[in-house]
Amino acid sequence: MTYIPPSDIAGLGSNILTNGGFETWSNGTSFTNPAASSFSADQWKQAGTTTAHTITQESTTIDTGAYSLKWNITSTTGASVYIQETVNDYKEYLGKTLSLSMRIKSNAAIQIWITDGITVTYSNSHPGDNTWRTISVSATISNSATALGAAFGYSTITTPVAISFIDSA
Repeated sequence: MTYIPPSDIAGLGSNILTNGGFETWSNGTSFTNPAASSFSADQWKQAGTTTAHTITQESTTIDTGAYSLKWNITSTTGASVYIQETVNDYKEYLGKTLSLSMRIKSNAAIQIWITDGITVTYSNSHPGDNTWRTISVSATISNSATALGAAFGYSTITTPVAISFIDSA
């Protein structure tokens, strides 16, 4: 997630996500059916309804860097499932507009979003064509925000097998 201050004429903000490139995996490199609120890639945690799935560190299908996150959903529940990173110093961004972009390769319609504890702002879905695409969303953080998070996932997973690679957040 990026905040671009008005004085930044180059148009490049700084990444406020701790592990946006999915390069750090100190909790392990493979997770089968992780419990809600458990971490996989550093700072990224499981949320939503539990489905049968694995999360692994991927070193061959990447966009940039050495690793991406591979998310393999092997059965569905019809409910939402997602992975989120929370920004601890969220009050610094109250009233500001943030942008989130991720590079995603997927065979299913996966989305990204920004949440501030009050509102969730969703991106358009990846078309599920199994090619790397940049998915983006912007949101103005409420002055009453209670949290700040960046997430990717499925609002209603219906694809029996969904394989997604996430990189470069």
